[in-house]
Amino acid sequence: MRRIQMQMNSSNPLVQFFTVVGGILLFTAALFVGAFVFIALLGIVVIAGSVLSVRLWWLRRQLRRRAARQHGRQANGDSRSRTSVRVIEGEVIRRDKSDRDHRDHRDQ
Repeated sequence: MRRIQMQMNSSNPLVQFFTVVGGILLFTAALFVGAFVFIALLGIVVIAGSVLSVRLWWLRRQLRRRAARQHGRQANGDSRSRTSVRVIEGEVIRRDKSDRDHRDHRDQ
């Protein structure tokens, strides 16, 4: 079995210069390739996350529509009814009796 041995101990300054320049170029190329791979993987993760979030939104939307249809059927007592249910949201402010008395005294 033969061993291949490479000695890089050259005293020639030109060889040393090209060795250093070659090492710097190789390191820079490795950084660029690594950055491109990282950006590509990051892009894949972003696209997969977007697809997943849109899919989950779509499923929740379908579930809400089904629940609204079921609610409409139960309210009418007809299992085949296709009525649409409209939900109106609002806010209620409840005032205690002491608040009303305070307001009445202030108005006078």
